[in-house]
Amino acid sequence: MARILYISPSHIESLINGPFHEQFINSLKKNGNSILLMRVNDFTEYYKGSNNLRGDISYRNLKKKIQNFDPDIVFSFNNTMCGDIIFKHLTCPIMVFGADSPPTWIDTNSIKNNASRCHVLHFSKSTINLAKDIGINNNHVIGYASDMEPEEKRKKYNISFIGTRFSSQRVEYFYQRNNIHKNQKLYEVLKKMEEKLDPKVQFSGLRYIDLMAFFSASTRNYIINSVADLGLGLFGSKDWISNSNCSYHMLKSYKGDNVITMQDNQNVYNQSKISINISHVQSDTDNMPFRVCDIMSTNSVLVSDEKTIYDELFGKFVKIPTYSNQFEARDICKKLLNDEKWRKDIVEGSNLAMREGNFRFKDMIDRVSQISGVSLSAPLDGKYSFLNPYSLIQFNIKAISSMYAASLLSSCVSVLPEKHSKALKDYVVKKNIKRFLPLALIDLDRSDDLQKLYLRGDAQELAVEKIK
Repeated sequence: MARILYISPSHIESLINGPFHEQFINSLKKNGNSILLMRVNDFTEYYKGSNNLRGDISYRNLKKKIQNFDPDIVFSFNNTMCGDIIFKHLTCPIMVFGADSPPTWIDTNSIKNNASRCHVLHFSKSTINLAKDIGINNNHVIGYASDMEPEEKRKKYNISFIGTRFSSQRVEYFYQRNNIHKNQKLYEVLKKMEEKLDPKVQFSGLRYIDLMAFFSASTRNYIINSVADLGLGLFGSKDWISNSNCSYHMLKSYKGDNVITMQDNQNVYNQSKISINISHVQSDTDNMPFRVCDIMSTNSVLVSDEKTIYDELFGKFVKIPTYSNQFEARDICKKLLNDEKWRKDIVEGSNLAMREGNFRFKDMIDRVSQISGVSLSAPLDGKYSFLNPYSLIQFNIKAISSMYAASLLSSCVSVLPEKHSKALKDYVVKKNIKRFLPLALIDLDRSDDLQKLYLRGDAQELAVEKIK
């Protein structure tokens, strides 16, 4: 049994970031491994593009927790780390999974400075050159995987899409602030970047990642609008609703943001005649999103933007129907909806490709094991647990304002026993909450977690003690 420290960001409320990670973790567990999971957002300044620990997280306590776990191997996605603890206080191999384009990874210098321990794992060979461009050379291709299964279910959706709209507000503000329609030179540069994004091109206040989100949002809007009236089921962030005022059919097709787990995704795909893939702009024709293998593993037909990698990976099993623009996407979907036999042939070929083409997570685990030299398979059931950031909070009595205290109360007072709730509220109003609650309690963007997690342990005991 190998001990794996698994570090990943999560853009959703769930601690496990979507079906890819859930399937990977479950497969690691089934193969006898012990996994300690870190949702890196809860420990570091990840959203600032930094691996620095948040000010309210105790470096000493986090180091102790990780050293006590004593990992045989570290899995990190996009080089998300917990400060310098991994490189400075561990000696085990580090596997950096390139979930996104290398120019978006955090602190790439740490990979280069620890080249003897870091193995950089790419899902396709197309991103290796981008990694080499920034000085990263220990690169390997591990391929794609899915453990989803086909199930016979009633078809609720002619077409489905599960994904994020992406936010483009920073680019929109940039355009307005710089009068882009009057700045011919700037317009020409941005027009060129629309054709091929270049991470080396930067503008003041505008990042490469902002441009990727902007162009990705534009593409997804075009494609979704083109098929929205054909019986689309649209799942993902609520941003889809904010953009739907330009399309009645998009508004009508939006089904909610509660499709998160592997089972949620598998259910939607198996209930869809067609599931469409609209790649992020960073995903060029030689790589593909994780959803491609998920769809191909179910009873839904994959329709995708064009990818040269499809012939290489799946050509001997199935020909994937592809489009190059929104008009072709609509035309292909209409033809498939009218041809049940064609849909059935594609599903059978796709399922065969997943079974016989080494596209299961056990296959990926074997490849990672071979690269790292660490055995990741044992004839027993493993386990996983979460590293709780709230047990690592260090108190900061100067950082919390009275204004935040009032906002905090409305979200978290209900987790205390009822008899203490009013007393706590009265006490806080009189004495100022900042004297006994740590900074990490003020994360008002995650109200659900506030109810469950934020006022617990030492903080809760101290709060109760104060009001007695």
